Amino acid sequence: MFTYDPYSWKMLENPYPAYKILRDEYPAYFVEPHNFWVITRYADCLTATQDYATWSSAHGNGINDLPERLGRTLGTTDPPRHEELRRLVTKVFTPTSIARLEPLIRATTLELIDTFIQDGHCDVTGQFGGQLTASIIGYLLGLPKSDHAQLRTWIDATFHHEQEGADTMAGQELLKKMFGYVGALVKQRRLEPQDDLISGLISAEDAGAHLDDQEIVITCATLIGAAFASTNMMIGNTLVALAQHPEQRAEVRKDPTLIPGMIEEALRWDTSTQSFARHTLRDVEVAGTVIPKGSKALIVFGAGNHDERQFPDAERFDIHRKISRHLGFGWGIHVCLGAPLARLEMKVAFEELLPRLGDYHVDLEHAQQIHDPQFRGFEVLPISF
Repeated sequence: MFTYDPYSWKMLENPYPAYKILRDEYPAYFVEPHNFWVITRYADCLTATQDYATWSSAHGNGINDLPERLGRTLGTTDPPRHEELRRLVTKVFTPTSIARLEPLIRATTLELIDTFIQDGHCDVTGQFGGQLTASIIGYLLGLPKSDHAQLRTWIDATFHHEQEGADTMAGQELLKKMFGYVGALVKQRRLEPQDDLISGLISAEDAGAHLDDQEIVITCATLIGAAFASTNMMIGNTLVALAQHPEQRAEVRKDPTLIPGMIEEALRWDTSTQSFARHTLRDVEVAGTVIPKGSKALIVFGAGNHDERQFPDAERFDIHRKISRHLGFGWGIHVCLGAPLARLEMKVAFEELLPRLGDYHVDLEHAQQIHDPQFRGFEVLPISF
């Protein structure tokens, strides 16, 4: 009999075969030891991201969410509060403000490449992706460069597990330290505003509504986590995908206009954000199974993105695939606010990396993969070129 263990390190090394069994045979699967459901078909995942009256985020979007986050950030609120928060945050985090970052992203990318290109090898996570994303989100928030390493340590700890099935209490304690760090910055910006995102969030107003200090802290901490972790992981996952498909890598190197489409396919094929949690506000039927009111469920974007019902030949990586919609950044009202920034960082990174790295080799034997049910990527990813 098939048993799905979302904490199994062996399964997490490559979860996609298990996802296929779940989609085909157990599309609403109850993980009894951990008391949550797993939803894996694309259509069901899409419905869950759109029907917030049934699939609520207000109880947290993680398996074990910190109480401090609940109701204080976009990912852990439902309408109408979610709409109020999003209007306030998007007044500051605008498409124009993101587009203006491209020269900085490119300059930082080139500077980082120059630090290792003569060596013929590097750890993509530690020497490139992590530093790039830290620099950009640090600039946006006005964080001192000297603090980037400490912030990465706090974020990385939430994904690191010393042993299979280990809990994340130590990581949660370090996240609380990060909240304290950002909270101190918010207090400073209230006294001495600067030209940065924190100051912008403090001054943002919509119909008389403002963000309080806790909401600003949790919003900024969430952005830091997404930048330091998810985008960093996605750069690594995409480099691995291209290395495993050298003919397509050669195509992209020859024609950089293929990079945006390649990024969308990479986000579909091996997204760093594998799942987010929801709580049911009523009994709801999924593929003939009734999930009771008050249940926790993981909406597995990584499985939905491989659903053959939506994506023909879904297991195949194809940079020419025409994708109208994938779940790499979620969907619905909780679609990732930082998606435009992540896409821009990845576009610039691959425009500059691919010509310099050539036919690089990924050393998966010595790579260190993250073992987490919700996120997928590498703590260490050695490549040679």
